[in-house]
Amino acid sequence: RRVHGYYVITTITTCGYGDITPTTAGARLFSMAVMLVGSTVYAYLMGTISAMLMQTDALAEEVRDRKRGLAAFLRHYRIPWPAQKEVFVIYESVLQQTMRVKKNLMDDLPGFLQHKMNRYIQLRLLQTCDLFSALSLRCRVAVAEVLHASSFPPHAAVVTEG
Repeated sequence: RRVHGYYVITTITTCGYGDITPTTAGARLFSMAVMLVGSTVYAYLMGTISAMLMQTDALAEEVRDRKRGLAAFLRHYRIPWPAQKEVFVIYESVLQQTMRVKKNLMDDLPGFLQHKMNRYIQLRLLQTCDLFSALSLRCRVAVAEVLHASSFPPHAAVVTEG
């Protein structure tokens, strides 16, 4: 009798041999089909879940790549550590500015949606600052409405009066 194919597929799919085994050729063929379909579905699900877990935020990945590139550049030219620290402090804000430019992806949206998305981005920025944490949401929205991007060197006076 030719049952080799059945045992090969049973072994490959690790379904085992169990107490209940098919006795006819048709039953073995059906069992093999079910095992192959089950293994395929399982592999597809595991692949899909793995792909979802491996995806990262594209902008965050770009920021990490740029920081790595900058670090390699500074090492290559043997820039002293204190100067490297200063570069990284400033570069962080430069990257934030650059990532704001990436928001131009929203240029295809209508103006009212661009405004709404920018407000959400500004609100998220305000949430990271302790100065604004005690404010109500309504107040933070009002502040977000008037925010605009500016760059200052370290230790520069940002507010000179008021």
